[in-house]
Amino acid sequence: MNRTIKLNALRDDEFSLAFFSPRIFQVTERLEKIWMNYIPGLTIVSGNRGVGKSTLINYYKKKYNSGVLDRQIEYKYFHINIQNNGSHFFRDIFLFLEGLVLEEKFFSPQEIENINERFKILKDEILFDIAQEYIIENSDISSSERQNDQNLSLNLPIPKILDLRTSKKRNNLHKNSTTAASRVIKTRTNRLDYIQKNLIDLLRLYSQHFKIIFILDELDKMNESDFRAFIVENKVLFLESGLLFIIVIDKEKCIDLQYENDILSSIVREYIYIHELEWSEYIVVASRMSQEYYSVESLREQFYKTRGNYRKLVNDNSIGKNSSRRKTRDLSNFYLFDFFINSEYIRSLPNIIRDVVKDYLFAVIDTHSVVGQLSMLEMEKIRGRFARNELLNSVLLRVEELIIVQKDLALIIKDEDHISLLEEIKKYHHPKEFHLDRVENIINEYKIVNLNTSDKDKLIDIIEGWIDCIDFICITRQEKESGINNISFHCNIFTSSHYTEPTLFVNDRGFAWNHEYYGERVTLKEYLINKKIPFIEMELEKVLNKHIFTKYSYQKMILGLLEQKYGY
Repeated sequence: MNRTIKLNALRDDEFSLAFFSPRIFQVTERLEKIWMNYIPGLTIVSGNRGVGKSTLINYYKKKYNSGVLDRQIEYKYFHINIQNNGSHFFRDIFLFLEGLVLEEKFFSPQEIENINERFKILKDEILFDIAQEYIIENSDISSSERQNDQNLSLNLPIPKILDLRTSKKRNNLHKNSTTAASRVIKTRTNRLDYIQKNLIDLLRLYSQHFKIIFILDELDKMNESDFRAFIVENKVLFLESGLLFIIVIDKEKCIDLQYENDILSSIVREYIYIHELEWSEYIVVASRMSQEYYSVESLREQFYKTRGNYRKLVNDNSIGKNSSRRKTRDLSNFYLFDFFINSEYIRSLPNIIRDVVKDYLFAVIDTHSVVGQLSMLEMEKIRGRFARNELLNSVLLRVEELIIVQKDLALIIKDEDHISLLEEIKKYHHPKEFHLDRVENIINEYKIVNLNTSDKDKLIDIIEGWIDCIDFICITRQEKESGINNISFHCNIFTSSHYTEPTLFVNDRGFAWNHEYYGERVTLKEYLINKKIPFIEMELEKVLNKHIFTKYSYQKMILGLLEQKYGY
């Protein structure tokens, strides 16, 4: 039975795991740069459902919160789900601005007076806009009533028809006179332009004191014509207000915007696409999500089942459950997918197009696993589900050719030698070189995470999962005053990289004792020497292992031991 996938934004601790992917980290770094430096214009954030678009937005909203940050200019967020409500966009902005408190510490009395005067002007226009909608609705109702009158006329005698029409005419006299009095000689386009111009002037006044960020979500639920109309109608606001706008859409709308419409694309300042995880990223992210051991086979199965989707990975509690050598359908399908996705042509495609190709490959392989070799007609039908425009059709035709050339896909599925997690990770991620100066710079910045294990083999699994991030290992000898196992050995793992924050995994429980598993300390040291992983040993007196790493004296001692062993 399929598990229900959560659709709400992930928690910060769940989302932070995504930073284990170097490419996702680079994407988030680009968005943070725009956010932090307040780069104006229209930024598009796109990706498949579940890759973390809304979670990423909420993460930076929380991080750059005026209540958290000590800043001269406060951040203000206008986060709205547009959907099919694009016609009310200006009205919603007006209500948002009206709700902001004009505190004297930000605004002078003259500015407050100027803003209030502009509010009066805009309110009249926006209320008139509402009245016009009411008139249009009533006109539609009147049209419907006239149609009902015509239908009714067919079944009534002539005298009754005349009485009915005379009565309705009297009832509508007052309504028509009120409508006429309310109308002004101004088209809808003119009124919208007028409202937009005044909104921009008002926003510029506010932007002198606030960093206003507009976040427009759920636009992927609009149909294509409404979406294009919304972008075009508001292009002056996006381009001339000097404010930061972030639009969140799915990859399909982004492809249309980026590749199929030159006019719309020229409005966008930057595209940020959050891709599905590649296998080389997935194996690192998944293996670091807990302290449990994962076989490479089980991770391959899980990658295929989750399609590399980050949300599905976070929500799936069956990860790592299959550690047998038995080849399952998902594992066989993984080998097929891996074969095609690593072809030179597909690897050269932009991320957003390659994710469409992935969707197509998953569909082809799923069908093949059930019915066997596919006919040309079956391939064409599958392609039709994903080729929403000429560009994608051309790309998928070439991918289709790559598949057809193979003739029998079953021949691609080969048995592979059972390899360790470390061997698989090292295909894509290499152990880092030790740099003493870097460790010196961050020695007091390591975030401490407690390891809930006393098993030496599990410690090695964690080391292998973090192999590309390990700075060094600190093995401590801790001695207590009493107890049969009063001497214990602890393996503490210092990690950092350009895409993760410095993290220290503290082994509080220890992994070897003077009367239990004493030989494990020798085994671990031999392993570290064999894998060329830098480590130091330190004896502790009258202090517990978990208490030393935040103290300056012990940080200095650690650096001294490192310099003595690895210094130049």
